[in-house]
Order: sequence, then structure tokens, then C-alpha cells
Amino acid sequence: MKNIKNGLWGLFILIIFFTSTSCVSMKGISANGNLSGFIDGKQMNVSELPSPKTHTLVYAGFVLEEDGKIVDISETGSHFFTTTFIQLNPERKAMIMDPIHLENAICFLPMSPGMHLSLVQANYRYGAGINYYHHGMQGADLSFIVKKPGLQYLGAYKFSFTASKPYEVYKGYKEIKVLRKMQYIFKDTEWLALIEARIAELGYPKEEGANEN
Repeated sequence: MKNIKNGLWGLFILIIFFTSTSCVSMKGISANGNLSGFIDGKQMNVSELPSPKTHTLVYAGFVLEEDGKIVDISETGSHFFTTTFIQLNPERKAMIMDPIHLENAICFLPMSPGMHLSLVQANYRYGAGINYYHHGMQGADLSFIVKKPGLQYLGAYKFSFTASKPYEVYKGYKEIKVLRKMQYIFKDTEWLALIEARIAELGYPKEEGANEN
């Protein structure tokens, strides 16, 4: 019964996703220090982000394999890559979420624990408008539950839009890469202390140095 309930909940969210242009979403503007978007259905800016004591900052490494080689991906440039997630916990508000897309990484704005997110669409475009899409749902795609307040690293994933399996766990990625990007984006928030504490825990200096790739 629980699986049926979750399946109907996911279908309901997908109907919202594909039929509405004013649905709830979460969007961040990366690389310029100014953030805007939706957190738990409410729009926030960088000066209004919720506290690390109550919310969770989820992030991951995302890389792309093309013709057997890893290429740099971002939300801009010749290799354009975006993802969309849906919130599947039926006890929470139905939401569609677009994370902050960075170079070879994603980062969500802080979310409340207990939310269940699943990748529903990945879009990759390069060159002269060549597009690849991948659609998925719960049980068949990248899915995670937001845990306790603080930082939550999902690991890294390698995407391939031409392989039989669209993504797999990628071990050739260092968490420090996305932490450095987050260090800049969240520099004027109370999240910075947690990010820099995690950087120190991994054995890196506060300021970016050599040999971090």
C-alpha cells in the first residue's frame, strides 16, 4: 500500500511538472554570490537562508562522459547540463526543484530534513543545439532522503547520455571541488562556517591551494 501511495504521489507531481508553468520550484543563481529560489515552497534570497541548525545543505559531484572522456559541464558554455528533481515524500508539500548547477557539481539551497528527492529529468546540450534528455522516476533513478541538519554530500555521479545506463557512481571526484565553489557562493551566510569546517576535516587549508584536483 505504501508503494502504491508513493507511486500515485510521484505521478501527481509529474502531472504538475509537465502541465504547469507556475509550479513550485527551487532555483539558485551560481557563481555570482547572489542566490534566489524556493525552499520548502517559499522564495528566499541569500540574506534569508534558513539556519544550519534546522536545515540541510545537500551537494554532489556531477561529471559527464562523452566519447569515453570526461568533459567539463556547467549551466553555461558549450556544454550545458541541467537537472530537475521532484519531492516524493507524501507527508510534505509537492515540489519541483532545480539545484544550483556549477561546473561538474550541483548544490541545492538548504532544505528541511525528511524530504525525499528523485531525479526526474537531466538535460545536456552541446555544440550547435544537440540535445539529450533523460527522464526517470523513483526506483529507477538517482534518489535521496534529506537527513539531519548540516551538510550532506551525496558523492559523485558520472552521466552518459549515450550509454545503456544514464549514470553511475564516479569515484574519480574529490569532494573539495564542490566545497570550494560553495565556499564562494555561501560566503556571506552562516553556512560558510560549516563548509570551512568540512574543508578542514578533509585536511585542506581554508584558502584554496595547489593539488586539489
